[in-house]
Amino acid sequence: MNEIQTNNFDYSVLDSSTAEYLKDRENSMSKTLENAAEKLGEDLTKAKEKLSKKGYGCFEDWYTSLGLKTTSVYRYINRYEFVSSKLEDSKMLETFQELTPSLQNEMSKPSANPEVNQKVFDGDIKTHKEYRELEKQLKQQEEALKQRDSVIQSTQRENEILQSKVDEAENKEPEIKTVYKEKVPKYIEQQMSDKERELLDSKRSIAQLESELRKAKENQEKMQRVEEVDEETQIGSRRFQAESNVLFLKENINDFLEENSVNAFREGAIATSSQRTKDNLLQGVEELEAFCRAMRTALNNRITVN
Repeated sequence: MNEIQTNNFDYSVLDSSTAEYLKDRENSMSKTLENAAEKLGEDLTKAKEKLSKKGYGCFEDWYTSLGLKTTSVYRYINRYEFVSSKLEDSKMLETFQELTPSLQNEMSKPSANPEVNQKVFDGDIKTHKEYRELEKQLKQQEEALKQRDSVIQSTQRENEILQSKVDEAENKEPEIKTVYKEKVPKYIEQQMSDKERELLDSKRSIAQLESELRKAKENQEKMQRVEEVDEETQIGSRRFQAESNVLFLKENINDFLEENSVNAFREGAIATSSQRTKDNLLQGVEELEAFCRAMRTALNNRITVN
């Protein structure tokens, strides 16, 4: 059943008498719909009860065949049951009938909070939005109280368990253990003393041997370091000798070049010499070139002195 809404209609376009007349019709139609809604709720409730008593499970099939939706059917039923069972006071019924349909539907739900409904009748809540906000706040408070109670109960159980353990420990009699010590004969004690002395002497001998072994190891490390120093000295000596030989060779080359440098006079002498002399000189030049090539090869090679 559709609700009558006139919020968007502008009555100012009408003259005053016509506007009052339409407002009266509006109120009359609203009451008609309210009465019809309550009557529908009554009829649906009685039909449901009748089918249930007879054991028929076809209530939904019946009202859907009439074109009614489940949400609408149970909204009418909830409204009828709320009005008939909880609004015996005429003033409360009048207040309820003046509310918006959405607020009436909220108050008629079986899950509605009686405290919130009472706020409506007291005039503290006037809109559907205010109703939902207060309902939400109360649910949050209820959840917070449940959590607090759960924590309190859990803490109490833990305290009871701890107290039970303390009481059990206090009431428990101390356990007495008897230790039997066997008496050892004197000759056994003497033998044990001898063995202890032998063990002590053995420990001292082992400690002395370990000390000697450490000293021998230290001496061996010293000898190894001396050998390493000697080896480095020998390597240095060989390197010095090699350097000396190279420097001596360089001096010989300088002397040779200084003594045999080619000047204009020698160029003329070579040019006028015989072929045999030139051949001999050419052989010497080739030997000198071979010497230079050997020197270059030696200079390009890297030999580690050890």
